[in-house]
Amino acid sequence: MRSWSNNARFQVPQQVFGFLGPNGAGLRVLAYALPLTHSVEAMRAAMGGDTPARAVPSLMALAAFAIVLFALSTWTLARRLDDYR
Repeated sequence: MRSWSNNARFQVPQQVFGFLGPNGAGLRVLAYALPLTHSVEAMRAAMGGDTPARAVPSLMALAAFAIVLFALSTWTLARRLDDYR
């Protein structure tokens, strides 16, 4: 006989992460919004002996992340320095 606590232990994560859908499709979309995923994909292509063309989309995404985050950081720094003047 199962106790209530055993069932509740598995129901809470299902309710919290229900947006992920079958096979973690939602999590996969969320993962591609993070730079670490693209760096791992590029490293797999480089170390796995794949063609360089396989790493190009991931490297382009990493370059886009770097440009956007650099622009955001310089804008934030300039705004903070203006507050101290």
